[in-house]
Amino acid sequence: MFRNIIRKHARNSMEVGGLMILGDVICQTYVEKKALKEVDTYRALKFGAIGAVYVGPIISTWYRFLERAIVFKSAGLQAVGKMAVDQIFLAPTFLYSFLWINGLTSFKPVDEVKREAHKNYFDILITNYKVWPFVQVFNFWVVPLRYRVIFVQVIAIFWNTYLSYMLNRK
Repeated sequence: MFRNIIRKHARNSMEVGGLMILGDVICQTYVEKKALKEVDTYRALKFGAIGAVYVGPIISTWYRFLERAIVFKSAGLQAVGKMAVDQIFLAPTFLYSFLWINGLTSFKPVDEVKREAHKNYFDILITNYKVWPFVQVFNFWVVPLRYRVIFVQVIAIFWNTYLSYMLNRK
């Protein structure tokens, strides 16, 4: 059983990391209009590493927790309950910590990381609330638990493109 959990985390981490790299490359090529040979490889790999080491394990564990913790007789009410807990408790803290991790792994001074996190946080959080509640209700209502992380990360290709843009704009 423990081995299966490790395998699931490893698979989720690799999928999330790869899709986050894709989101950053899309940002660099389509949003920032860089030629493919001009893509900042370190930036893309760093974004993917954050996905593999931080985002994937957190989301995977969180979805399993929600599956056990939020139980209603109605599937629709259960999905809305899980989404509400996700968006009230995980989203604000997860996004803020993600901003810090991204800044620190860019080797920026702590004061600059703090300033950028404060500057970007509320815009990103508000955009989060425009996108993710709808996606998460569908995810919790329709998608089986074992596919939830990958479903969310496929949708998150666009979200990761947005995050990459917000975190790297001049």
